[in-house]
Amino acid sequence: MLYNIDVYCLNNSNLPDFLKQLVNKDDKIKFKFIKQSSIKKSGKVSMPDIILFEEENYLTSIEIFKKIIFTYKKKPASIILSNNKEVFNIVQWIRKGATDYLVKGDFKKENFINAINGSLEYISDKKIKLKDKKKLNKDKNYKPIIIPKNNDWSVLKNNKSYELSLVMFEIILPKNSIGQYSKPVIDKIYLKLRNEINLIAQMFGGKLWYWNNNSGVILFYFGDKINCSVLAAIYFYTHFFQICLENIELNNIPHFKIGINEGKTVFHYINTGEITSDIINSLSHLTKKYTETDNLNISDNVFNKLNSRMKNYFIKVNNRNKSKLYQYQFFNYPSESPINNK
Repeated sequence: MLYNIDVYCLNNSNLPDFLKQLVNKDDKIKFKFIKQSSIKKSGKVSMPDIILFEEENYLTSIEIFKKIIFTYKKKPASIILSNNKEVFNIVQWIRKGATDYLVKGDFKKENFINAINGSLEYISDKKIKLKDKKKLNKDKNYKPIIIPKNNDWSVLKNNKSYELSLVMFEIILPKNSIGQYSKPVIDKIYLKLRNEINLIAQMFGGKLWYWNNNSGVILFYFGDKINCSVLAAIYFYTHFFQICLENIELNNIPHFKIGINEGKTVFHYINTGEITSDIINSLSHLTKKYTETDNLNISDNVFNKLNSRMKNYFIKVNNRNKSKLYQYQFFNYPSESPINNK
């Protein structure tokens, strides 16, 4: 398949040289390099398969991006190329219509081709062919994730031990928020985020167990609790910017840490966050001490019980206590999965 790609570069950009070197004279990829400063107002006759747009920064680039999109007779698939690795920047571009986002110099040709194919499939709303689905389902370890509904939490008895999957959230306000907001306002922000997390927990069959100031824990017990807990955490991870910006209407977007652990622990109906156990203690260390800001980490126990496809999006990370932890990669492609490179 021949890919015709319009590349919108910044002035004095080294992007053309980088892309030419990346594809290494691949005759199936044809680039047309265009300076953003020379965009034509009239519609284009030829329609590329996809466009690449080089970001300077979101605020100055978004208006230029919109003008480029409108120069085409129909909306093209578009990939943003940026130096910014912040998840909030990625979310902003995706919400404005970009179909993928790549960090410049931080991807290989295979990732690039995957991004192109994924964007084209998304923009044309193509479905996976039945034969492809059968091929995917040949994985003996794969089991579809079914989210339990109408859970009766009263079956859990107070002070009894259960096998649970636990998700801890920690919200971290920007440093300038401390002086900008009063304590009652900060408490209100934490309360609103607590309510949003509670709604997400219910969507995936979980229950908000406790919340204390800026952190709390969701528990999962019913059905496929491990995978449901990870799905809930990923949902929060990918929707956090939207929740803060639109649902809570914050000017300064907070940061977060998410950790997941599983195992046998004592259940309490009323939990103020002061009740401890080995699982909860290790979860707290995993989240607050070993998880970097704006990241999601899971324990080795959780990773080993994940759906085989879900494992593709976690990579092993090193930490000071040498325990096995895995970090979620928002734009990590399965070809670079740690389960293929043990």
